[in-house]
Amino acid sequence: MPASGKKSSESVETIFHHAPGSASSGAGAGTRPGAARGQDDTVPRTEHLDRGPALTAPPLRLEVDAFLMVVGARSGSERLALTAARTTFGREEADVNLSDGTVSRRHFQIEAMGKEFFIRDLESRNGTFLNGSKVRYSQLLPGDEIVAGNTALIFRLSDDGIGRRQR
Repeated sequence: MPASGKKSSESVETIFHHAPGSASSGAGAGTRPGAARGQDDTVPRTEHLDRGPALTAPPLRLEVDAFLMVVGARSGSERLALTAARTTFGREEADVNLSDGTVSRRHFQIEAMGKEFFIRDLESRNGTFLNGSKVRYSQLLPGDEIVAGNTALIFRLSDDGIGRRQR
């Protein structure tokens, strides 16, 4: 990181080049000094590439409607729609703020990939639990229970059929 403390947009990439005078650089000139015949004769060289400013991706249309039901919430406030490819949950600095003092500022994230959803703990202090087990990263299935701090949520899809009566 530069001395200013700001992240640089410059990245480092290692590129392998043949050493001058190596067998691979043409004319059978031999190998690089200290290398036995037949050994790899490439030498790593570091180049700094300017990738330019970071671009923000446009919002994606998810293939299925997904949401979380807050367990024990008052009527009308219990449904949290998942409308982005990534949704962060936490006490502060999150896409969805949970009013729970035991939830970290950025506690967990739900990621959508096609028709599948995944949960990722964001190194929260008290952990993220899925169906009673502490998780760092896991696929979500309809009906799964997520617990962050003292807040319990149920993962649902609009067409999952959970809670519908059979005819």
